[in-house]
Amino acid sequence: MWQWIDLNTPLGARILTFEARLFYLNRGVVFGADHMLLPTYSMLLADAVTYVRGLGVTYILDSPWSHEPEINRIFWTRSVIFQNLANQTYFTVVHAENEVKLYSL
Repeated sequence: MWQWIDLNTPLGARILTFEARLFYLNRGVVFGADHMLLPTYSMLLADAVTYVRGLGVTYILDSPWSHEPEINRIFWTRSVIFQNLANQTYFTVVHAENEVKLYSL
């Protein structure tokens, strides 16, 4: 997935994710538990999408592995964005490898 992202997304892409294994990724990253995302926990989905777009986020990387660690799960379950990735009005899968998915925002 990291190679695909590096080869197929713009250099200025910014990715929202809870995935911690990003050492090979050469794109900007906003970690899903970052303090700047706290306002989104009480927003409607449309408002949260607008908010993260305002942070420059252009993609969302979802990995089932990142849902498991207890420290992430607290934030992941409160994230209106990650809880609604199946909403095709806002999110489109642009690439998937097994259960790891990259969505455009």
